[in-house]
Amino acid sequence: MQTVSQENHIRTTPAETQLYAMLDIGSNAMKLAICQFPDQTPCQTVSITERITRLNRGLDEEGVVNDLAIRRLIEAAGDLIQVARRNGAKILGAVGTAAIRSTTNKMEVLAPLFNEYGIRTRILKPREEAAAGFLAVREQQRLANHLVNGNRNRPLVTFDLGGRSAEMTFGKESTPDSFASLELGSSQLFRLAATSDPPVPAEIDRIRYLVREQLKHVDRPPRDAEVYLIGATATTLAGYVPMLFPKQYGLESLDYLDRDIIRELVGKLATMTVSQRKQLPGNPERADIILHGAIALEQTFKYMGFRHAKISADGVAIGAMISEVNGIPLDFKPVHVDLPGTNFRPLTKKDRSGEVLFALRRSDGRIYLQRKIDYPSGIYRIPGGGVDIGENVQDAFWRELYEETSADDVRAIPLASITYSGPDGQSLPFESRLYLVEMEDRYPIPTDSDEGIEDYSPVALDNLHLWVSRLQELKGSMEGWGVFRAAAISTLIDRLGNFPV
Repeated sequence: MQTVSQENHIRTTPAETQLYAMLDIGSNAMKLAICQFPDQTPCQTVSITERITRLNRGLDEEGVVNDLAIRRLIEAAGDLIQVARRNGAKILGAVGTAAIRSTTNKMEVLAPLFNEYGIRTRILKPREEAAAGFLAVREQQRLANHLVNGNRNRPLVTFDLGGRSAEMTFGKESTPDSFASLELGSSQLFRLAATSDPPVPAEIDRIRYLVREQLKHVDRPPRDAEVYLIGATATTLAGYVPMLFPKQYGLESLDYLDRDIIRELVGKLATMTVSQRKQLPGNPERADIILHGAIALEQTFKYMGFRHAKISADGVAIGAMISEVNGIPLDFKPVHVDLPGTNFRPLTKKDRSGEVLFALRRSDGRIYLQRKIDYPSGIYRIPGGGVDIGENVQDAFWRELYEETSADDVRAIPLASITYSGPDGQSLPFESRLYLVEMEDRYPIPTDSDEGIEDYSPVALDNLHLWVSRLQELKGSMEGWGVFRAAAISTLIDRLGNFPV
């Protein structure tokens, strides 16, 4: 099966500007997003390019992706990598969403991407996938000056309807407050409720019922929330409107959908055969599942009380880039740790607001732990350094990473924020930001002799838990410090499952 190409150039940018790119592996398509990140200003989307792969069609009942689907995926990746290179964009890596999460042979699917192109894939949890879409829309709003003069606190809802799942996210600030992941993607609904050609009313009712069953567990957002739709289903449906309803809505593609338009789209698509839908503008490969997606939107608008929603072409890949370039963890819920004591550095240093920690991963998957000359005998920890009061966390990260490892051109992914409380239960004004740093075959070499670094030791993932125990077993004056340092390794263990080597 040939992959289908679709390229959407959003705006141009000067050739001399450094660009970043990210691949997004979805259930129906692979996308390449290219962005520029000017200093101190919002990122700007340059282009979004898509190749239809139908990965979901190569997934059997046991969750195994077949060889043909893997080959389609690799061919699509090769095409998109060439697009990135032609644009002079640096590819940060790839992210995988629901389709990859559901596979049982993840390594067989993702290993060729690394072996052939050097692309490492991060598998996003539902919470992270939702946050990526939310970050992309917030950045889009910033660029359009929607968040000036206090408007940042206007509630935002993003609804990302994909092939395998849908993520709904709500927040009042620049990062989400809550999310819900729902099994009502277009392909998923088609798998659960295939229809005749054209469908009959009972089949339409069945799809609506399945969607409502998912939505009844989701809290409705405030009525004043601004709603954005993300994903190819929304953009495809908006592209249909000029052809199907030119008198009502004109001949230009819409950048929004409302309740009435979606209801009309469902009614019209339900009367058409798959062959007739393939004649509509956009991607004919979605012709068989687009009705299911339209019904999912119809019921979501009805149940959640949405009347109008803007459409964003920016999605998961854009949000993942914002996360990495700006150092914002996609897992937006901080890890919280109760400490048995707080009388130790760095907590006693009054000139610090927090620290950055970097888990240095080798190409074989082992993590470098660090030992300094003043540590207890035989004790290692995740390396890191302090964030000065008023210092940008991302700036502190790159400064400390270079001082302790000499690395300055590596992929660095913010994994989590860790907050703390003391023995009295009071929250401490100190935060640890944990990153995964892909060192590949580089050995960390300190550039600052004052750091007191004595050794770096590579530790296999399966043995990291031993270091959690050793740190937690420290007693006396080192007890609080041991629990403090063990927390970062425990958090890393939890997160590393989403980063196959």
